[in-house]
Amino acid sequence: MTLSFQSGTNLILDSLPESDLVSLLNDYKLVKLEYAQVLYESAENIQHIYFPVDCIVSLIYETLDGKSSEIASIGNNGAVGCDILLSDSPSRFRALTIRSGLAYQIKKSDILNEFNKLNLVHYQLKNYIHNLTTEISFNGVCSRFHKIEQQFCKFLLLYNDRASGKISFTQETIAQLLGVRRETITDIASRLQKDNIIHYARGEIDILDRATLVNRSCECYHAIKNTMHSHYMAAA
Repeated sequence: MTLSFQSGTNLILDSLPESDLVSLLNDYKLVKLEYAQVLYESAENIQHIYFPVDCIVSLIYETLDGKSSEIASIGNNGAVGCDILLSDSPSRFRALTIRSGLAYQIKKSDILNEFNKLNLVHYQLKNYIHNLTTEISFNGVCSRFHKIEQQFCKFLLLYNDRASGKISFTQETIAQLLGVRRETITDIASRLQKDNIIHYARGEIDILDRATLVNRSCECYHAIKNTMHSHYMAAA
């Protein structure tokens, strides 16, 4: 086959040699994921894995009484749906596209076959699953012990790390992802804008002072970022 994969688009795929990429992407699709598109619901069997290029997908946990909160986000640093590599059980989370863009889509059967045959594919995906689990754990600690402003700053920083440029979100959407009231996000965004840390208008956020935004965040941001960074540095 002629491989049309472009380097620099997904960190997991970038870390693989071309021979493994040819096998892994033997029957892939480069798909456009639209904003608010649901890739799979909680309790649904996952049929595809997605390797984001410039989109971001949020994993959302929903309670029985209808409340929800983001537990992790996945950009070009990872893969959506990798749960199936460890268990054939239905997903525990809802996968929701929060930034539109492209992703490599691979069938469940194809990736399971290559996962068991190719050592480096096996290694990289298992390590990414470990990193994703770490992020979920830190986000759980963060929502329990850290202030909403710190969580909001962490959210903006991680989003910016995984997709450069303007951050496009309504306050209502951010509130839903963080599991808080919209008015809380409005107050926090107003304070950060008053301090010239961000500029927020018409659903778009520009980070003006990243260093101060990092200081207003919490150790969870550094822990999540460093976990991902150390993995890809080791793979380089």
